[in-house]
Amino acid sequence: MHSEVIICGINFSLTDGSNTPITGSHISFLISFDTSDEVTKAFENLAVGGTIVEPLEKVFWSDLYGYVIDRFGVNWQVMIRHE
Repeated sequence: MHSEVIICGINFSLTDGSNTPITGSHISFLISFDTSDEVTKAFENLAVGGTIVEPLEKVFWSDLYGYVIDRFGVNWQVMIRHE
């Protein structure tokens, strides 16, 4: 379902799909953060000039999750890490 890589202390999860598939997009980066402030800042920065697919909200797997396509067409999912 996904893989996980830590780069410079940031946890990156790679997944092969989402609830909202978009034709032609085959890779989606998922980044887990420790705080809601970090999630919100990352989401807002990635959304500049991009498209919000799923707004920041609570979902069953995270207290704060959002999905955005940045201005370069890269798919990003951000969430707060479960403790």
